[in-house]
Amino acid sequence: METFHQKELFTSEHRNNWFYKQIKQACPDKICMDIGAGSGILSLFAIHAGAKHVYMIEHNSDCCNMIEKVFKSAKIPSTKYTIIQQEFNPDFRFMSRVDVIMSETISSNIFRFEYKDICKHIQNTPALKNATMIPDKIYGSFVFFDDISILEKLKHQPQVITTGVSEVDKDFTFSSSLLEPSSYNGFYNARLWRQDVNPLYHELWDDVKRTTCLTMTDVVKFNSYLPYTPLEWHVPCTLPNKTYGIMLIGRIACEKTGSTKHVMNLDVWATYFYKFRKTSNTIDIRFDNKEKNFVFYSI
Repeated sequence: METFHQKELFTSEHRNNWFYKQIKQACPDKICMDIGAGSGILSLFAIHAGAKHVYMIEHNSDCCNMIEKVFKSAKIPSTKYTIIQQEFNPDFRFMSRVDVIMSETISSNIFRFEYKDICKHIQNTPALKNATMIPDKIYGSFVFFDDISILEKLKHQPQVITTGVSEVDKDFTFSSSLLEPSSYNGFYNARLWRQDVNPLYHELWDDVKRTTCLTMTDVVKFNSYLPYTPLEWHVPCTLPNKTYGIMLIGRIACEKTGSTKHVMNLDVWATYFYKFRKTSNTIDIRFDNKEKNFVFYSI
């Protein structure tokens, strides 16, 4: 089991450490559910922390088979876990009471992987709605910076952006324009994966450090227990009107366990940069489900 998870633990060290701390506090002697179980690592954490039982929800049959092999090799009693091969969607039915729900379906895009829909279904399921959720809060901060020269240079250059992890690259490597024009007010978006191996990230980060003019801390806020809240935020901003670069910093938290906020872009996931033309002292930010990304309006 240790050998099997060595690479998973390495590539997700920051994220897994954060999850383990919350699980160790929340899960002892509790009935737990792992939504989008993947390799089953969060469930392993929960069982190690003393959970009574863990239900693992995973639609991928290969993942389910892998979890079964890993748990058997670790000699975990079958009475301690249940693997349910199914999508967690409105068709999913569950009747047994659950005390803690873990979900690792969040990336630094924050809402791209339908996390809000997962939260909705949890709150619509009586057996689940009172459970402690890990995470239970999502935040997004925006750093405004002046030097957008690299963003300008890269506008028309096709790039292949990779994570630097071969096992992940097979599924997630993509080739596209690094800056993708959107229909929203001169908005552009740069997706940079795995900052520790991508030199473009370092160049942009240097620009951010040198020319930051405003940090808007936790202006994006989402409560996992209140998933019907619109993904729209209206923020006053008195910076001079011109074009800026913006870096999104995503954080997750579990306030029921008193956690510190975990910075998501320390992990394997993408870091997002934007070019934005400010024309007024109010900025509207919303997550666009069609774009699967944040869009900004200056109105």
